[in-house]
Amino acid sequence: MDMMINGKNLEKVFCNLLNQYKYFSFATAWASTAHNSFKELVLSESKIKTSTIGLHFYQTEPKVLEKLYQNKNVKFVLQTNGVFHPKIYLFWNSSKDWSVLIGSANFTKCAFSGKNFENMIFLSNVNSCNTLFKEIKSLLESCFNHKDARFIDFNYINKYMKLYSFKHKNLERLSNIYSNIEFERLPIDIDILTYSWEDYFYEVKIDKYHDFDDRLEMLQTIQCCFEEKEHFKCMSLNDRKHIGGLPNAGYSNSGWFGSMIGNGVFHHEINVNNPIISSALDIVPLTGVVDRKCFLEYIRIFNSVKSFRQNPLGSSTRLITMKRPDLFFCINIQNNRLGKELGIKNLNKVNAERYWDEFLQRLYDTDWFNSTPPDRSDKELLAWKYRMALIDCIYYDKK
Repeated sequence: MDMMINGKNLEKVFCNLLNQYKYFSFATAWASTAHNSFKELVLSESKIKTSTIGLHFYQTEPKVLEKLYQNKNVKFVLQTNGVFHPKIYLFWNSSKDWSVLIGSANFTKCAFSGKNFENMIFLSNVNSCNTLFKEIKSLLESCFNHKDARFIDFNYINKYMKLYSFKHKNLERLSNIYSNIEFERLPIDIDILTYSWEDYFYEVKIDKYHDFDDRLEMLQTIQCCFEEKEHFKCMSLNDRKHIGGLPNAGYSNSGWFGSMIGNGVFHHEINVNNPIISSALDIVPLTGVVDRKCFLEYIRIFNSVKSFRQNPLGSSTRLITMKRPDLFFCINIQNNRLGKELGIKNLNKVNAERYWDEFLQRLYDTDWFNSTPPDRSDKELLAWKYRMALIDCIYYDKK
């Protein structure tokens, strides 16, 4: 009996066995295509006997179904009372000449390419009792004949593909993967990703550099501006400057949540009431869902102002945060500590896509963001309504 824990070694052994034997039967909970073992299997498809692949949790790639659904020696387990979870790979020429791999490795890229830590036992007729082959073969046949295992058609694959596309995003998030980016720091090691609403509310109230109550009042005032005027261009100059984080004659502390006082070009465009800025904000509804497509369209229109420098993310996120403090926060150098804590690299090169994928999507998955509206006090309810913008209370550092 041999024990293997290295995925690359497993792949080498698997491919050698597949070439060595005439027949192959397997049962696995999940499978994917982007590894050499699967490619070798497709080339040796005629060797496959009574094999079964699970589809639970939408972990199996649709391409696996596309490649193997026409093979009448392959079935797919659609549903069981529990999880279909075997990992058995049997190779044989006869009942007296065989080998088997049994252990933790699903037939996936992560398991077979060395990324996962796997344990597999390698047995053969050389070091095992005579009855073991029959027992393993019988077990694989019972998987194949399971009441929930069946052949599938292309119509089923299309349906599965749609569900996979939707469900797999949630699976990636559980694996700390956002937009194909896998972050080194685990969520459990990052405070802001583990806070409950009670924890978060406690932290934002501390507000080391500014007055928390005044922050709430400021956001409430700005919300009233958007409610009273349908378009940003219809607001007074003082209101536009206040919303834009610029000094003005009507309000104090307008620079809270991201001051734009140093951005002379942005200041000028607010002064002249550039209609493009208003058109960009019109893309964003005052309530309801703002998805990635909507956000990036807002950014596209905002950035079409010719005088703006490349990637003016500070000013664009300032404005959208003031309109939707429940969903956005103003990103700037004074709250860079948030990006560092999240393990985000090249903070000076964060663009709109990265802001959405690497910051917002991870914050949207937190308990505090998804909490229900509190009923304890008006102040706490306001804080909940403006909860994303208030992250500045925690991460603002006076330079």
